[in-house]
Amino acid sequence: MTPRADRLRAAAGRAGSSDLIRGSSRSFGARLLVLPLVAACALLASRIVIDSLGTDGFALYALVVGLAALVPFADLGIGAAVTDAVARRTTVGDDMATAVIRRSIRVLAIVGVTIAIGSWAVAAVGGWSVVLGVSGQGSVDLAAAMALTLFAVSLPLSLGTRVLLGAERNHWAVMSQSVSTVVGLGIIAIASVQDAPLWAFTSAPFLGIVVLSVVNVALARRATGLTWRLSNTLSTDGVTTRHEVKLLQIAGPMLVITVALPLAWQSDRLVLSHRSTLTEVALYVVAFQLFTPLNSLIESGGSSLWPVFARRGHASGIDIRRMGQLTAGFASIGVLIGVALALLGPWLASWVSRGSVVPSRELFVLFGLLIAVTAAWWPTAMLLTDPSGLRFQAVCCAVMAAANIGLSIALAPSQGAAGPVVASLASMVLAIMLPGWWFAWRRLRRSDASAGGADGSRLQAGLTPLELQ
Repeated sequence: MTPRADRLRAAAGRAGSSDLIRGSSRSFGARLLVLPLVAACALLASRIVIDSLGTDGFALYALVVGLAALVPFADLGIGAAVTDAVARRTTVGDDMATAVIRRSIRVLAIVGVTIAIGSWAVAAVGGWSVVLGVSGQGSVDLAAAMALTLFAVSLPLSLGTRVLLGAERNHWAVMSQSVSTVVGLGIIAIASVQDAPLWAFTSAPFLGIVVLSVVNVALARRATGLTWRLSNTLSTDGVTTRHEVKLLQIAGPMLVITVALPLAWQSDRLVLSHRSTLTEVALYVVAFQLFTPLNSLIESGGSSLWPVFARRGHASGIDIRRMGQLTAGFASIGVLIGVALALLGPWLASWVSRGSVVPSRELFVLFGLLIAVTAAWWPTAMLLTDPSGLRFQAVCCAVMAAANIGLSIALAPSQGAAGPVVASLASMVLAIMLPGWWFAWRRLRRSDASAGGADGSRLQAGLTPLELQ
């Protein structure tokens, strides 16, 4: 390769790197902007519910609303296929992206109807109160059925958020999340004034999700111009058939990932309740509540890398050195956030719990390390979002979940609340990060080796750096 080709290729890399940083910084800034409003609405809503329903009523409310934990994997991983198709629509065409969206709407509509019917069937026999451990509470069965019905309605509409991510408008989706909490707070306030029953309070967050989903669908259509009408016009030329296969290739592994990770982290409190004391459970929950919003800052910035990598052909669009720089940048931000959590965590916990439940600084240091480790992994996770990369991640996440639960069970009796966090750190590094970095390094090395000669030839032929992207 000639010196001129080297210079042009370097310029192409710099031009292509700006979009990696731009999308992440926008999403990170948007999350930072809306976080105070979302947190304030959530705290105020909790106070209103406690004042209206009492402590026991608030406990029932929290149990029913906790069913929203189904959200991360209820779309069966299909949302990931939509993000990928929209991100690559400049190369595969609008027709194929539209075909994936339409197919996904049909599938999620069927899933939604199934969830709604099933929720009412369980409520009819008093099953939800049994599942939630409050037998004999008929109001809980009605509240759960109403909440899950609204959740079912939101499922196909939730694809708006996935389209925005694929269209590199994730910061729009992040900013709009305040709609859900504001709507939910408003409904809870009205229910309080009207002395409404439990189901009115528990329906509020889910109705907020429905309104948010409608807003994101409108934003997604504006951002892409894609038609969402359920039509069979594309099924005759094979476009839909070809993308049904693509849908399964991405949705299948993504379903495993979105089930394994919440299972690993959300099981920690259950492990503590069986293997330690309720005091340790309370300490863990308070610390985890402060960890979650800070970790979401990293998540917002990291997820914005998905469409950029997909559009640029994943490993073919970035070299090892630039990937290392990106990983180091995310890790640095994670360290800063982790240090802030370690320093301010005990004070915030004391304020939130009025001094009754204050986790140790060591526990916050461990959660801070978990934020830094997760941040360092995000760029590689988004690089490996093609079908083969997602399959590899699915295996790693399944191993991580099993290892995390096993280590948590072993460490909880002696380490208390810190045990599951240590287990999360160890399993994350050993089961996901190290094998994932090795897998990505091999792919990037092959890509660099195969791209060198080809890029040099095209550069010498007179193509500009932008044309090489």
